[in-house]
Amino acid sequence: MPAALRRVNEEVESLGDALKQAREEREAEMALREKVEQERDQANTERDKLEERVRGLGTELPSCKLRAVNLSTYLEQALAEKERVSDELGLTKQRLSVQLGTTMSEKRRVWKLQTAVVQGEGEEVGHDGTSGLRPPSGPGEEVQPR
Repeated sequence: MPAALRRVNEEVESLGDALKQAREEREAEMALREKVEQERDQANTERDKLEERVRGLGTELPSCKLRAVNLSTYLEQALAEKERVSDELGLTKQRLSVQLGTTMSEKRRVWKLQTAVVQGEGEEVGHDGTSGLRPPSGPGEEVQPR
């Protein structure tokens, strides 16, 4: 009987070890399942956030497209206005150049007439043969005494 008892004890110990190992494996499996569930919950949360962001971007996209079209139209209008102003500026410069030339020509003519009048009235003539007046040197300047 002692041999049978020893075999039963060995069998009980073996079954105890197997049971202990099964419990450890079960605990490890439960821990893995819990971890998988946590990761799945986290992935679902991230997915929900991404879906919400995609929906938000989907509503923003049409307004962004509209703003882009509006900006493009504004840019075209601004460029057309710049071109118009540039053309106008060119014409104004031409007109002013012609007016300046005419004004300078008139000032020279007036200076010559004033010189002739002064010389005709007996004004003294300087050593260089000119009257005491000098011609204007630029627009807006009048004939000045020397």
